[in-house]
Amino acid sequence: MKLLFLLLLVSCAQQRLVVNKEYSTPYKDFEKVTVMKSSKTFSILRVTDSRKEKDSIGTGLTGVNYTKTPYLLSTPLEEYLSNYFTESLEKRNVVVTSESADVQLEIVINELWVDELIEKHQPERAKCKISMTVYSKIDNTTWSGNYWTEIISPGDMGDGTEKLDPTFASCLNMVFEKFITDNSFSSLVK
Repeated sequence: MKLLFLLLLVSCAQQRLVVNKEYSTPYKDFEKVTVMKSSKTFSILRVTDSRKEKDSIGTGLTGVNYTKTPYLLSTPLEEYLSNYFTESLEKRNVVVTSESADVQLEIVINELWVDELIEKHQPERAKCKISMTVYSKIDNTTWSGNYWTEIISPGDMGDGTEKLDPTFASCLNMVFEKFITDNSFSSLVK
């Protein structure tokens, strides 16, 4: 009986948490997708991870002791975000090509971190912060912009670890939405 109890305690705390794309959809308040009006083609040349801490994208608190557990992606961050940004452009009615494009983007991730929040007398929540710089070459014009956002999930009686994926997705969508709706950028790509 003691062995079964110990096995149960050990199995409750996970070694790592991996982003589950199935649950990585933004919360309703953060799911806005602005359609772009651009006849230009886009390509993402590269995504660069310039964060100091590159081992994970955050931490969750697992098990009965709220053990700090790394929150990871199943692919390298650069690859994950390159795919994410490509899909996000396509959702916004932009033609993305790997051939020579009218608009070439390079995205540098300066900060990205997702944490589970446990506060006294408050429901469990998750928090995500992201900062990125976008460099672009549009025809013969170079352009750059800095964007950041911080999202805190709604609080309810659910487990905070379950809020990591939708909070991460909300954070990515909102920072990309800020980039797409930046008037200085959109005026160049019309």
